[in-house]
Formats: sequence, C-alpha cells, structure tokens
Amino acid sequence: MSTLYYRRFNLIWAALTFIRQTLLFILKDIPVSEDDIDKSGLVMTEYLSNLLRHSNGENEAVTLVLSDLGEKIRITLIDPTLYCELLKSGDSHWQLEQGELVEGGMGLALIKHYFDDYQYTITQGKNYFSFEVPRQQV
Repeated sequence: MSTLYYRRFNLIWAALTFIRQTLLFILKDIPVSEDDIDKSGLVMTEYLSNLLRHSNGENEAVTLVLSDLGEKIRITLIDPTLYCELLKSGDSHWQLEQGELVEGGMGLALIKHYFDDYQYTITQGKNYFSFEVPRQQV
C-alpha cells in the first residue's frame, strides 16, 4: 500500500469544498469511475458536515489520506473529535427499513447506502473513517 495523498487541514466549512475538489481531481486522474467519484465526494461531504455540526467549534485538525491498494483506492479521514458509536464497523444495529430517523449518526444512511463495507475504527483517541473505490481498468 502506498500513499497517494496526505494532507492535514482545519475542520472548517470551507474544507468541504476543498475535499470534494481534491477527490475529484485525484480520483479522476487515477482513474476511478465518475459514479464512484460522485459517491465519494457526497459521502465525505456528509461525514464532514456532521463532524462540523457536532464538534465543539471549528478548531480541530483533520487529515485526508488516499492510499493505493492496487485494484482499489482507500479514502480515509482521520479526526480527533468525539466518535459516533453507530459508525463502529460491524456494530450498527439500526435498520433503515424500520423508518427510524438516524440523525447524529454521521449520515449513516447515506454512508451505508453507498459504501456498506466502510471502516470506522478508533485508535489512540483518533477516529479513522475509510472506504474503498475500485480503480478502472484502462
């Protein structure tokens, strides 16, 4: 696994646009399908907007990492904010089909819909949210 992109930035509203543009430009160049680029931007924007809404201010530093796994690209966001229990990988017991509103779960409905195999782990006080997109065969 090699790192394609690594950048720390402040958790501010302007970062949402930055993340979407970064994902667009890097994933398009790899190449990744337009559909997967759109889904990646949407999911990451939802995750970040929820972090901003639920964090204590906008002074946290978060890190965006894109890693080359060969046939796939892993997109990871690392943050030190209070984690969301529902996002823990393999630990979600809610059902969208029950019609329950799942708010405060970092946009779980959207994340689970597009990247059901996402990973969310907590290591040494930092949250690692990641998902993978396939590389297009050229």
